Amino acid sequence: MSLMSNLYIGHSGLTTSQNALNTTGNNLANIQTKGYTRQQVVQSDTIYNSLGLSATTANQLGQGVTLAAIRQVRDRFMDEAFRQESGRQSFYSASFLATSEVETLFGEMEGVKVSSVISDLWSSIQELAKTPNDTTALSLFRDSAEDFVERFTDVYNGMKEYQLKLNIKIEDTVDRINELGYNIHSLNKQILAIESGGLERANDLRDLRNSALDELGSLVKISYKESAEGYVLVDIEGKDFVTPTRYYEMDLKYDLETGFETPIWPQLNDEEVFDLSIPISSKLNTDIGELKAYLLARGNDVYDYTDMPIEPDAEDLEKYPGGVHDTAYIADLADYKEKLKFYDSEIAPSAIGSVMTQFDQLFHGIVTAINDILSPNKTITLDNGQTIKVLDEENCSHGANGEIGVEMFSRKSLPRYTKQTVTVNGQQQEVYVYNEEGKVYDAANQMYRDDDESRRNTLYTLGNVEINEAVLKDESILPMTTKTGDADFDRAFAMVDAWTQSFAKLNPYTADVDYQTYYTQLIGSVANLGSIYKAAETALDTTTSYLDNQRQKVAGVSSDDELTNMIRFQSAYNASSRYFTVVSDMLEYLVSQLGSR
Repeated sequence: MSLMSNLYIGHSGLTTSQNALNTTGNNLANIQTKGYTRQQVVQSDTIYNSLGLSATTANQLGQGVTLAAIRQVRDRFMDEAFRQESGRQSFYSASFLATSEVETLFGEMEGVKVSSVISDLWSSIQELAKTPNDTTALSLFRDSAEDFVERFTDVYNGMKEYQLKLNIKIEDTVDRINELGYNIHSLNKQILAIESGGLERANDLRDLRNSALDELGSLVKISYKESAEGYVLVDIEGKDFVTPTRYYEMDLKYDLETGFETPIWPQLNDEEVFDLSIPISSKLNTDIGELKAYLLARGNDVYDYTDMPIEPDAEDLEKYPGGVHDTAYIADLADYKEKLKFYDSEIAPSAIGSVMTQFDQLFHGIVTAINDILSPNKTITLDNGQTIKVLDEENCSHGANGEIGVEMFSRKSLPRYTKQTVTVNGQQQEVYVYNEEGKVYDAANQMYRDDDESRRNTLYTLGNVEINEAVLKDESILPMTTKTGDADFDRAFAMVDAWTQSFAKLNPYTADVDYQTYYTQLIGSVANLGSIYKAAETALDTTTSYLDNQRQKVAGVSSDDELTNMIRFQSAYNASSRYFTVVSDMLEYLVSQLGSR
């Protein structure tokens, strides 16, 4: 080997060591930079010159060292595990915040408690039982009922407002997902342009792409892989999101009736992003992503008591004379099963939806029980075969002014009764026709008709109920006086008895309970659900912290390790420099000696 060749060997050592020192300095400079991945120098031999072949081996002469690559040090499997568990933690964190909001609305921790207005209404009924037609007792009853409606309505409206807030969060999250998709696709192209020549690694751009994947993994369930060319291909919920040629924007489907928006894939004929019919389970990996948690917590509608499945009772022979073989029972049972399926798949998983349904059922139960005692109904059959409910005038009481059929709780745009002339047994009679819930009575044809647009106006549901305006002006018109002018103790005691009787199930899988127990169970279920979500979030926080620490041990910068590398590369640089100097001195000596001759 010539001395000139040796100079090139020394130069390669100097250059490679200098590059290694620069990389180490870059690592140290970014030790606190979020998302930065430690870079590592890979050195390799340069080409070899062949000096011929011997009997046992090929004789080759090396030409020094070269910088093969400056690579990132990451653990791909640890990255995947972290992103999955981070998405799961985000799901339970968002779910816990939703249940916390519900608890706050009920005011059981602070503010005006819902339990207080229920207790006050119960106390006023007990006082009324002592002196049913006493003005003071009636006034207390009315005032407590007014507070009851106001507080329940405030809570219900608060839940609806929170649904709208969650809807805005869904919009913002979808926008951010699309932004991340655009960024990843753009970084893919930039990385490919830089690395296609095989001379350089776009490590800083790869850091940005990894940070985008970290954030995307917390928002939705993703799967991804890197192609041989350096592209990262990303799927969301099993559907293409970032491909080599483009990224597919997630869109939102707007519901005109509710104002709610649902994430969809426009490229897949507006297919919904999430299949919410699949149960939420860690085993199935269906509990991942902040976006899904917001969607579940919000629900897809503003629910009321009619969304609660009520199983028909075959032993109610008045309604089903044929028992389990009654055609009406068979039809109602089929409807119940369909409604139960909807409840289990859509309402029950929703923190707001399930509580909204249960809360309105409690309100409806109390309101209708009191109204039905104050103004009882009976069923009559008209000559046209239609059965209708009317005020039971024989068994009703009077107000102080002699008026009958007065209710405490009124629907905002529909009176309790409409006075009509009907035909029964060939004779016309004037009756107070009860305007049934969910039905619209057609007086001209003496029959009920379907009218979906007006249906909600017929319900005793939150947002549609207020205290009877006439009762607000004069509580003495409440029917608590018998026909003989005496205080109606029987009616007052009936309200006391109704309060202590079982009226409904909290959900389709529990037993019937009374009002107080129902509310206790309702608050307990919210608190229990919040506790479950919080426990899951805390456990996953520990898991994600551990996984992040483990991957940082690989990808993070250690000052001790880098300082050790700096000493090593500095020593290599000094050695190459000394080698270069020695060869240079030898050449100088040879040239000077040859020149003197």
